[in-house]
Amino acid sequence: MRAVICLTSKVRGTCSRRNVSSYSLISLLFISLARTDPLSWNTFLGLACALLSLLPFQRASASPLLIEAARGKTLVGVNVQGLSRTDEKFVRDELNLPVGEAFDAERLEEGVRRLKNLRIFSKVEPTLEEAEGNGVVLTLNITEIWTLMPHIAFQGGGGTTFLSLGAFDINTFGRAKELGVRVETFGRVPGAAVWAADPRFWDGALQASSELSLTRRVRTLYEKKGSLEGGFLIERSEAKASLRRNLGGPWNAGVGIAVQANNYSDGNLTREQSEANAKSAHAIPREERLVRPRAMLRLGGLDYESYLNKGAVLDLEAEQALPLKKGVSFRRYTCTAKYFVLTSLRGNLASRFAFGSQTSAASPHHFYLGGLDSIRGLKDGQARGSRFWLANAEFRIPSYETSDIALQHAIFFDAGDAAKKWNDVTQGKNQASLSVGKGVRLIAPQIFGAVFRLDYAWVLRPTRTHGASFAIGQFF
Repeated sequence: MRAVICLTSKVRGTCSRRNVSSYSLISLLFISLARTDPLSWNTFLGLACALLSLLPFQRASASPLLIEAARGKTLVGVNVQGLSRTDEKFVRDELNLPVGEAFDAERLEEGVRRLKNLRIFSKVEPTLEEAEGNGVVLTLNITEIWTLMPHIAFQGGGGTTFLSLGAFDINTFGRAKELGVRVETFGRVPGAAVWAADPRFWDGALQASSELSLTRRVRTLYEKKGSLEGGFLIERSEAKASLRRNLGGPWNAGVGIAVQANNYSDGNLTREQSEANAKSAHAIPREERLVRPRAMLRLGGLDYESYLNKGAVLDLEAEQALPLKKGVSFRRYTCTAKYFVLTSLRGNLASRFAFGSQTSAASPHHFYLGGLDSIRGLKDGQARGSRFWLANAEFRIPSYETSDIALQHAIFFDAGDAAKKWNDVTQGKNQASLSVGKGVRLIAPQIFGAVFRLDYAWVLRPTRTHGASFAIGQFF
């Protein structure tokens, strides 16, 4: 009789020291910002991040029972079941478990994690069967998701709407390559883009991406409390590319470059925006021709369990913009941390913290915070400046879930600020924006990216207001 062992029979939680340390540092930053006002929101955020640093970081680890059962055995075969579009050789290469060698449970665990994180499978379930002699046979039972998709993205919030239509596939040629094309509009102004990405470029050594785009959108300018200050039309033609490489362990580094032609005008502005420009004496920015090389460093990574996330990642970027005939030189630095925890009842605690700085005085290169993608309930771009910080936290939990559909509820907290100088933020000259709210997500787990989100936020600062935001996809 042959014994069958399921590798998912036991999972042991471990605590990631790097996640604890990163959130401890963030908590110290917020608490230091709060030294002039112990009852400020900086204190609250600092304590919240300190609490997050104590939460367990759940990652699947090899079952001790499995290791004991397979100890000293030789892997004599690998069977892959359930593939229809994905190349089997590609799956075997990702698994990276050679036949004829001693079975390695930890190596198998890493291979399964790589396959799940490609996000083209809803299930990757390994089982072992004892074979004749001292061997074992591994069987991978895989369920593919549908990845050749019409691209439909919409988002609204803060008085701005975004719509994008096109098509893409994240499993082109059955090897997890992504190709896509889209047309889009911010408000009434159209644009377009084509893009490609390969997570296993150059025999798997690099992650590569490239994009050609034409972006046209009206950027509305507001005073901090939401009064209209003006606006301008951005017309940007851009070509960009990037390469990333895993450095071993949790480290990943990369380089990128973008070439831009930026034109600005008062076209497509409403009468109110034009009148506000005249009243505030806001000048339309000058055209630019820029090349923007950048360096990227990543610590950590996220693991995907269907539509749920777990793990922690810290992204650092440094960029130098150089003029080509027209424009001015400036530098830009950003730091973004994300932390996801799986809880009981299939809950997902999600958090994001970001801050950045740049040296350009031109308004097109400012950081903009608002209801479309950063602080729900605010007008889009209501807070802006050369320095910013942002914090978001959500608790997402499903009330109904099957293999084909899930209904997920969320409560959330958004906070942030943007200003010309750090002193304006740290010394309380700017009142940080703050909102809380609740939302719902309708999710189709078997379809890539099929998350329909509706949120409603109540703004507590800088002014009392409220509003809805909606999109395809989670907020972050």
